[in-house]
Amino acid sequence: MSKRFLIQFGLVCLLLGSLVFVGQSVLGIMVDVLQGILYVASGLFAFAVVMRGSESMKRYFLVFGLIYAVVFFAGIVNHGLVLRLFRTNTVENVIHLIFAGSLLAMSAGEQALARFFTQAKRVT
Repeated sequence: MSKRFLIQFGLVCLLLGSLVFVGQSVLGIMVDVLQGILYVASGLFAFAVVMRGSESMKRYFLVFGLIYAVVFFAGIVNHGLVLRLFRTNTVENVIHLIFAGSLLAMSAGEQALARFFTQAKRVT
């Protein structure tokens, strides 16, 4: 599950990074050059980590989950200006929140996620 998730995440990041070359807003996403570099680096690094194994994947999930959490919170607090490097809008902030949440959830491990969903089913 982790490998498949990481490969899909890498593909999404490469797709978002390629929007730099479009130069126009696509579905509300306008990727700045530095933001595009972040996406492409995240995607390429994800592919490299898949080859290294599960321990490297756990570290990737944690580190990049924290990076995207910082990008999300900086975009919210500074009204779209992330660390004075690039601008984001609401759609991009939601993407960064989804990235951060899913990566940090994956860093908890598959067993922790399975326990969480099992308990959530019992509550509902």
